[in-house]
Amino acid sequence: MDTFDPRLRRMVASHALERLCTGAQWSEGPVWMEEDDSLLWSDIPNNRMLRWSSLDGMTVWRSNVEFTNGHTRDRNGDLLHCSHGRRAIVRTPLSTAGVLADTADQIVVDRYMGRRLNSPNDVVVDAVGRIWFSDPDLLPVISTKSM
Repeated sequence: MDTFDPRLRRMVASHALERLCTGAQWSEGPVWMEEDDSLLWSDIPNNRMLRWSSLDGMTVWRSNVEFTNGHTRDRNGDLLHCSHGRRAIVRTPLSTAGVLADTADQIVVDRYMGRRLNSPNDVVVDAVGRIWFSDPDLLPVISTKSM
C-alpha cells in the first residue's frame, strides 16, 4: 500500500486491505450488491462496469455503459447510475433473484427546468426515496479524454 500520510498506516493494518482488481484505468462509484455478495463499480475511461465477488473474482459486468460514474440502489433495490454519456440518471431494474446485466436501462431524469443535465456524477437515495445527485460541468473533460 502506497500512502502519502504515515498516519494511515497506523490506522489500517497492512493485511487489512486487499487489491480486488488490476487493469482498471479510473475506478469510481462502488456499490455493494447484497443479492450475490458482489461489488459493482465503473471504470469510466474504459466505458465499462466491473464486478467482483469471492466466487468469480473480477469480471466485466457490462460494457458500453455510456461512461457511468456514481451508483446507488433505490428503495426497490434497482440500480441507479450517473451517466456522463447520456447526461442522465439511469435506472437498471434488477430481479429479486440477483443481479442481471442484460436488463434494459430506463432514463430517470435527463433535464432540469427544460435544460439537459451536464454530467451527473454522484447519486444517493434518501430514506423517503428522493434521488439526490450532483451535476458538475465535466462533459468537456470526459469527451476529450474518453469519448
